Amino acid sequence: MKDIEEIWIINSSGIPVFNVQTASDLDPILVAGFLSSLETYVKSMGDKKINSISLGESKIILKHGNHGFLFISRSKRNAKEKKIMKSLDLIEKEFFKKYEHILEKWSGDTEVFEDFISDIDRIFKTSAETKAKESLW
Repeated sequence: MKDIEEIWIINSSGIPVFNVQTASDLDPILVAGFLSSLETYVKSMGDKKINSISLGESKIILKHGNHGFLFISRSKRNAKEKKIMKSLDLIEKEFFKKYEHILEKWSGDTEVFEDFISDIDRIFKTSAETKAKESLW
């Protein structure tokens, strides 16, 4: 996760179902509430969606996923947005592949998603290995 410092996955009700924070100790519920309310406010102004927010030296990128989920990253301000979005696409794909059957009858217990951290590690390890192989050719 060289470029991405934090990841949040928030459901359509604004509940943070999963997060990884390496650089801060922000309360995931406060972050999810803030971003969800901001997203709702922007939508109420028209058919627009927030794609990114710059805050100081950080950039927050939002990917609007399936089933109303938000896949959100925080990275350094100079990180390449296309690269971050590609990572969020992979995270969304793996998340739904692993948990779609659980989400259909989900009770609200976010502990069922805790093991997604191993998938995050695998996603970023695989993309780093691919990048290294491509640079050799």
